[in-house]
Amino acid sequence: MHDWDRSHSWIVHRCNYRQSRVVIHFVAETPSVSELMAVRRAIPEFRDTSPAALRSMIGSTGVLRTKTMNPNDVKSALRLALSQNLTATEEDMSYSELVPYDKTEDVDLVLDDKEEMRAVAEAMIAAGIKVKDLNF
Repeated sequence: MHDWDRSHSWIVHRCNYRQSRVVIHFVAETPSVSELMAVRRAIPEFRDTSPAALRSMIGSTGVLRTKTMNPNDVKSALRLALSQNLTATEEDMSYSELVPYDKTEDVDLVLDDKEEMRAVAEAMIAAGIKVKDLNF
């Protein structure tokens, strides 16, 4: 595990990323053309996607997921989807990561291995380094 300079002043940032996506649930495995057109009207991401391409994305699941978005955009997309008589839900995609911050050098400790970075941050916390929540 990476060793951190204990002579420096540290804080661990808990970076909380609030994200989610819209999930459209179709009545049948193969959605109708009118449902596909409603998706195109309701979800900006799919406005220029052909019905055939949408069907391909849906496959045999009967479900279509949007890309990950911030919660405000998801709320807007849900309203539009519901206004088009689509069955839509929000899927939470939020996550957090621990990032050690060296206050002495004014720089984050960034390691290529995310698991190692988390282990270093957890070791810092166990050693009494304070944690500050940052919300994005």
